[in-house]
Formats: sequence, structure tokens, C-alpha cells
Amino acid sequence: MSGDDTQPLRRARALRAFDRGETTTVLRPDGSALQFSGDSAALVRELLHVLREPHTEAGVRAHLDALAGGGAEAARPVIDEALHLLREAGAIAPHAPDAPRPRRGRVVLGICGAVAAAHAPSLVDRLQRRGFEVRVAMTRAAKKFVRAEPLRALTHAPVATRMGSDQASTPAPHIDLANWAELVLVAPASATTLARLAHGDFSCVVSATALTTRAPVVVAPSMNPGMYGAPAVERNLQQLKDDGFYLTHPSAGVEVADAPDARRPTFGSWPGPEALVAVVEHVWEHTRPPAASPETWNRLYAGLASETPPFHTDALDADLRQVLEAVPRPATLWDLGAGLGTVAREAARLGFQVTATDVAPAAIERMTARAAERMTASESIRFLVDDVCASKLPGTFDVVVDRGCLHTLDRAGAAAYAESVARRTHAGSLLVLKVHRREEPRDWRTTRYDLPALESLLGPRFTLVRFGASTLPGSAAPAPLAWLAVFQRT
Repeated sequence: MSGDDTQPLRRARALRAFDRGETTTVLRPDGSALQFSGDSAALVRELLHVLREPHTEAGVRAHLDALAGGGAEAARPVIDEALHLLREAGAIAPHAPDAPRPRRGRVVLGICGAVAAAHAPSLVDRLQRRGFEVRVAMTRAAKKFVRAEPLRALTHAPVATRMGSDQASTPAPHIDLANWAELVLVAPASATTLARLAHGDFSCVVSATALTTRAPVVVAPSMNPGMYGAPAVERNLQQLKDDGFYLTHPSAGVEVADAPDARRPTFGSWPGPEALVAVVEHVWEHTRPPAASPETWNRLYAGLASETPPFHTDALDADLRQVLEAVPRPATLWDLGAGLGTVAREAARLGFQVTATDVAPAAIERMTARAAERMTASESIRFLVDDVCASKLPGTFDVVVDRGCLHTLDRAGAAAYAESVARRTHAGSLLVLKVHRREEPRDWRTTRYDLPALESLLGPRFTLVRFGASTLPGSAAPAPLAWLAVFQRT
């Protein structure tokens, strides 16, 4: 017994137990068994049933008392002893709330024709549990070891198995995957795929994706030791290292062509799902651009002098103006990440009561000075230093405008952003967003978005009312490709 009736208990998620007839057997971690028969087995089964949800020991006894129609108090020593034995066996344990799943990046898994491909669904599941969004590409040879259907079911996304697209207006699968990926994992990587990667051979969707992407590429070779030690394979591995690929070391595996009782561990196999997830996590964390700090943004604006950043424009984007003109006024508007204040100034001219915020005091100073030169007495703007990821603004707004702030945040910052904006809007409020599209060819060190990613971040508190292709006009030419999205607070 725990001696603490306030500590909830819960059944183990993976229970080492089985029933046969009137007997229930629970296995301890060391493999020894607890066996219950008759009324004891019935009690243990009911305890394991009720503890699928957290209950205190007092709550468990109350449940059993209700089942028995009273009188369970007399059986308390038996109940306590059963709880004690189940805890000792690891079948039940103190309940701890589930830790929130981390939000990480987008991984393309390229599966090749090695027997380890049979473990690909397990690898996908582990990546998802660690917070990665996964899409899959497969070589033709990989289909001998794993089917596309379970991978499609796990990822809720199509599995790319060929180079071509059915529609001329749709990007080829390897182009789409290469642009979408924040990391590419080729696992297992066969000797043939290693050769394709080393020699720039785009003939299959996996090699084409890995060669096209600008994201980091982790390659996990998997083959028998004879192939692994072949001079040609060694040359290809060295070439991939020189080209900047991340190559995992081989692990011990067996040759499945040997009879089961004749198999002996030899090195050449991939590291396996658990080790690969650890490698992916490390590479992803250490290759992501660091989130810009408030100090970084302040140095940017303080050092601009008379210059302007590449995303600044003195004219309000035509599509943003169209959205704002359709909103009934008077209305309150929050221009977050306001930069040099163009959106705030133009919104004030349209009759909004504007609050313009930026994390950089130097930006607030500059936008205040610019507004003083250009605003009329009838226009209303409040300028404040505020971090959208930890906003201290009071109240709510009818409209929130974000022209290029969200995509500068990392995943944790984006989650905090979504919470902050939700708290500062009310039912019917509009969130008007501009973010970089995945198709933008230049590297602005931003997080690219598509519609599913935006809906995943903002739903279910916001409903999409408009979405379309746009640009972010500024001093950079041509203007970066962007999406304009308008969401309404539910």
C-alpha cells in the first residue's frame, strides 16, 4: 500500500498479464509470475479495469463497495493486499499526467530496398511520438519489404513512390517533398541508393528528394557486411560525407537469408528506430536557425539608420488593404510585430483604433517618429513594446494583423504565439496573416507554412475564411512568395 489515499493510481500502459479460465497471471519485470485464481482473480481483473483511468485508493475502494452493494470495507485488507501486489509487479503505478508532446519539425522519410524497411512503420510512429510531422517516399525495391498503406495510415499523407505527377500544374513529388522537409532521413539506405546519392542520380523519388532539398539529410546505410565493406560502397560513403550528408554508423544485425538458427550478429545494419530518432532529434535541433531574440531585433532596428529592412514597405499591401476595408469600423486593431509601422499607420487612416507593438524598443522609437511626421490629428495609434509570445496587452481586439511575424518564430514560439493571439481575440475577431510560402526559393531563415500547418497551429479556436497566394513586398526583388490567410475566432 502507498499509505497516501490522495495519490491517484493508474494501470500500466503496457500490461504484462493474461487470463485463462478462472486464473489471471501478472508477470513481474524479472519474468516471475503472480497468479490469482477464483475470487482473487475476479478482484484483480476489476482493479485493472477500473484503473484504466486514474483513481485514488479510496476511490477504488468506493467503486468496489458500490459494485458489491456495500460491505467492501470488510474486504479492505484483501483489496489493499491486491493493490500492493499489483504495484510491486509494475501493473499499476502512481499516475503522472502525460507530458505535452513536443512540437518539432517536418521530416521526410525515404525508405529503400533493405530488409530493415520492414520496421519503417515503427520508425514513423516513434518520430511522431517525438513531435515530428512525417511524410514518406519509397523506392520501388522498398515495396518488397513494406507496403505503402500502413505508412499512409500513420502519416495521413500520400506516400510518394514515383517521380511523376498526374497533373501538369502539380509539383513533382520530389520537389514538393524537398521544399516541405526540414530534415530528410534516408533509412534504411541501400547500397544502390548510396550510389545514387554519391553520383547525383535523380532517377528515383528518394534520391531525388534527398539531392534536391536544402534541409539537412541523415543517411542510415543498411546492408550485409560484404556489401558494406566493398571498395565502391566505401568510396560512396566518403563522397557523401564530403558532400555534407549525415551518415549513421552501422549496427549489429543478422543476415535474414541465413536459417534462423544459423544467424550471427554482424555489423552493417542500420541503427534501428530508437537510435535513429535520437540522431534525427540531435541533427534537427542543431541545424535549425536560432530564434531571433528581442536583443537581436533591437540591434537590427537600432542599426538601420536611414535604411529599411528587406520586408519593409511604405505602402500597405493591396490584398491587406482589401481585407481591412471590408471590416466595419470603428473597430480595434492590433498590429503585432509592427516593424516601422506601415500597417498601423494605414489602418489608422482607415478608421481603426490601432495598437502597434514590437518586441524591439528601437522599432517602436522609429515607428513613433515616422508616424508623427505623417499622421493627422484624427488618426489613433498606441505604440507599445510587447512580445507576442508573452504578451502583456490587456483586453481583446476586433482585428489582429500579422505581416510577417509568425514565420520568424521557432516551433515553441509559434505555439506561444497561437495561445497569445487566442487570448486577445473574441468570438468573431479576425486574424489576418502573411507568412512565407514553402515555394519561396530564397533562404530567409524563416519557418515556411502551408494551409495544413496553419490550421494545425491555430485550430480549433480559429476558422479559415480566406486563403490565397500573395507576396511580401519590400526592398527585396522579386518580392518573397507568401500566403495571405484570414482566420475568424470561433
